[in-house]
Amino acid sequence: MIKKRTSDTFNELSWFHGGDIEFCEWQIPPPARTAHKLLMNYSFVFLTTDRHYATKSGTKLAVAALHNDYWHEGWVSGNVFKYAWENVDLDHHFQSEISRDCEQFDIGREEMNIIFSQNLTRSLIEYICRCALDLGYDGLFGHERDENGIAQPVLAIFREKVLSSPVWIQQNGYGDLII
Repeated sequence: MIKKRTSDTFNELSWFHGGDIEFCEWQIPPPARTAHKLLMNYSFVFLTTDRHYATKSGTKLAVAALHNDYWHEGWVSGNVFKYAWENVDLDHHFQSEISRDCEQFDIGREEMNIIFSQNLTRSLIEYICRCALDLGYDGLFGHERDENGIAQPVLAIFREKVLSSPVWIQQNGYGDLII
């Protein structure tokens, strides 16, 4: 897991890429080399914070920043944990799924809308967490909006070994917490 302070530092740095050709957008895999045709081509884009080191990879030099705002702000605000769509065809598909489920499980439309929305959101969260697990992370920290729209911190743990044993908390008759 990357601590917030470290990730902020990564975002503030300039990242340099050296190569033989110029391009308008990043491409993975990157375009094949024009010089040194016998060298194996990389499948990924590599960058460094050392400008001089980057120039050793070619005569062209590009600089980039980590554009985390497309998901990071949503992760911090909790909006990533809410599935939203604007596609009319997708909405029709979801509405027909909800209608079918209402009949199949004999549940009212309002209740099924809530269940369907929660299951859709949970499947998205599961997908994000599964990707992070596959990348080797032990957990993922983010935020989820509560019923009042307030972003609450959430920590998803993928491996038991990173947690201490649970200490269960009791309440006395006055509502005070007892450990």
